[in-house]
Amino acid sequence: MAHELTQTQMRPLRPIEYVGYGLLYCVPFFGLFAVMCFSFSSANVNRQSFSRSFWAVRTAIVVALFVIYGTGLLADWLMIAANAMA
Repeated sequence: MAHELTQTQMRPLRPIEYVGYGLLYCVPFFGLFAVMCFSFSSANVNRQSFSRSFWAVRTAIVVALFVIYGTGLLADWLMIAANAMA
């Protein structure tokens, strides 16, 4: 039979919990550890989903920054901005 979820596992997060978890995940090293732990934890499905989405967005931003930096687009944008100001 399929795994049955309990009321505790399906409890929705309150808005203040979303804010708190968001702030916690922004702490440099502890936040990364917390995101990874909560992403694989099955204690609360909503917290798990929020952690996974936070991890996905953070990863997408890091990849985009590496692409921008790696292709030299950042240098081009800075040169265009410097020329526009002069």
